[in-house]
Amino acid sequence: MAYRWLCGGVSVNYHLLADFRTQTEKLDGLLTQLVASLMKDGLVSLQRVAQDGMRVRAHAGKSSFRRRQRLEQCLAEAQQQVARLKSQAQETKESADLRQQAARERAAAERQARVAAALKHCEQVQQQREASGRKDRQKPARASTTNPEARVMKFADGGFRPGHNVQFATATGSGVIVGVEVVNAGNDQGRLTPMRQQIKTRYGQAAEEASVDGGFADLEEIEAAEAAGCRVYAPVREEAKKREAGENPYAPVAGDSASVAAWRARVEEVQSGGVALRADPRLAASRQTAGGGGGELSGGASKESERADEITTADKPGKVRRRSTPPATCR
Repeated sequence: MAYRWLCGGVSVNYHLLADFRTQTEKLDGLLTQLVASLMKDGLVSLQRVAQDGMRVRAHAGKSSFRRRQRLEQCLAEAQQQVARLKSQAQETKESADLRQQAARERAAAERQARVAAALKHCEQVQQQREASGRKDRQKPARASTTNPEARVMKFADGGFRPGHNVQFATATGSGVIVGVEVVNAGNDQGRLTPMRQQIKTRYGQAAEEASVDGGFADLEEIEAAEAAGCRVYAPVREEAKKREAGENPYAPVAGDSASVAAWRARVEEVQSGGVALRADPRLAASRQTAGGGGGELSGGASKESERADEITTADKPGKVRRRSTPPATCR
C-alpha cells in the first residue's frame, strides 16, 4: 500500500508485472551495479569464474512449430485480421466496446509480430543447418509462433522439448552470479568466449581462471581464453574411452598449440591426485532464491580454495560425478 501511495495510486495488475519482467536492460544493469559494488568492497573476486548452462522449458508447445510455408500463411491471416479489426474500430462508439476493440487489436498485432518473428527465425535455422553440414540439413526448418526464439532441445531427462539455454557465470569464492546469458543453442559449445567478454564489459576486469565442464571444451575457445590471460579448467572429452583403449587422454595431439598443450597438462596435474573437475555455478542461484537449499536452479559450485576450488573427489578416476537436478520450467 505504501508503494502504491508513493507511486500515485498505481494499481498492480498483469500489465504492470509483465512490463516489469520485460525490462531486461534495466535488470541487467542492476546486476552489474550490485556486483561492482561488492567487488569494490572486496566481497567478490573474479579470480576464478565457473560457468554452466541450464535448459529451461519455454512457454511454447511442440504444435506451435511450423514450416516456412505454413508460417507465411499464418502471417497473411494475421495481417488480414489486423486490417479487419481496424475497420471495425471505426464503427464502434460505446466506451466499453472501444476498450474491447482495442484489446482485440492489440492481441492481433502481437500475434502478427510473433508470426513475422517466427518466419525470420525459421530462415535463420535453415541457413544454420545448411552451413553446418548436418545430415538433416535438407529437412525443412520449423519455428514457433508462440515463442519464436525457442528451440527444441534435449533436457536432462532425455526428452526433447522447446526450451532455452540459460548460461550462468559465478564467482566461485563468494557464490555470486556475475554473468547471465540466454541462448537458444542446445549445447554449451561456443559459450565460453561470449561470457568472458560479457564479464570484461560489465566490470572492466577479466576473469583470471574459468572452470567449465566438458561441454565447453572447444579447443579454439580454450586457445582464445589462454591468449587473453584466462586459464581454463575443463575435463578432456572422451577421457574414459581413451583410458579404456590404453591411451593417455592428456597427451598432446598433433596440431595442438602451446596453449592447448598447457591446458592438457594442467588438467592432468589436477587429475593425478584422484580428483575430477566439476563446474556447476547453479548453486549460487539456489542460494539467492532458496537460502542455500535445493530448487530449480540447484547445482554444485564449490568454494574457492587455492588452485583447485572446483575439484571434488570422484568415485572412479577420470569420471565426473554430477548432482542430479530437477527439471526447471519457465512459467
